[in-house]
Parts: sequence; structure tokens; C-alpha cells
Amino acid sequence: MTSSAQGGPQIAGSQGRTAPSRVSFSPVTETPPGSATTPPPADLSPRSQTRWRELHAAHYFAIHEDYVLEGYLTWDDVATALRREAKGLRGLQRDRKLKAAENAATTALRYWRALRFVDPAAPPRRPGRPPGRRPPVPVSSLTIGGGGHADGTR
Repeated sequence: MTSSAQGGPQIAGSQGRTAPSRVSFSPVTETPPGSATTPPPADLSPRSQTRWRELHAAHYFAIHEDYVLEGYLTWDDVATALRREAKGLRGLQRDRKLKAAENAATTALRYWRALRFVDPAAPPRRPGRPPGRRPPVPVSSLTIGGGGHADGTR
């Protein structure tokens, strides 16, 4: 940049245009992606779409968290559908549907736990063992060569 007769620094190769002397930033009024304006996926059940809207109204979700939330709601829909199908069945077929529903619910729970919601009222737990009584030490670890270890003499 060089100095210009107009008072501001001149931008190299700009043929007389001057650079602004002060940069101003306007406030960001747009909501970031993954927030309450994100519509729910169309393949979710109406109940899951309502949950999507409620959760997005209460929390900010990044884009990668939207994928995790979608996985949770999808597997929850699968578990609900399998439980509904199992109501009309008897015997071994019913047991198989309920087992599949249990597996789908477990998968949904794993997605839910991956979101890592925190309770703002409760402080996070400190890392490490909780205070209090120490865990018992096995007797075999107190004796040299005991417990059938590879270095034992038994």
C-alpha cells in the first residue's frame, strides 16, 4: 500500500481507490447452522419431529450433533415400531420382535449418550475415583508368587 493524495492508503494496483481507514464489523444477526431454524428430517415420525423442534428450541446443536440426534430419533422410531408390532404377536415371534426392539432402544440410547447433555444445576463430576473407602486389594496380589501368576513357584 502507498499513500494517496485523498488521505487514505492506496491499494496497490487499484488505480486511485483507497482502502478504508477504519474497519467496522456489523453484528451477526444470522443464527448459526444447527440451531432452532434447522428443520427436522422428513423421514422421522411426527413424534420425533416434535422432539427435534423442542430440543433445537432449547439447545444449540452443531451440524455434527444434528447427525447424532437424527440417529437417536431414527432408532427410537424403529424401537417404537417394533414394540407396536410385537403387541399383536404371540410366542416366539413376539419374543424375537421384543428382542429386536430392545436392541434398537439400546442403539438409540448410545446415540443419546453421545450427545453428552450436561445438567447446568449440578457441577460436573471430578475425574478419578470417588472419595471414600478404597477398593479391596485381592489377597493373591499381596503374596509373592501366589495366585498362579507366571512368575509363581507353584
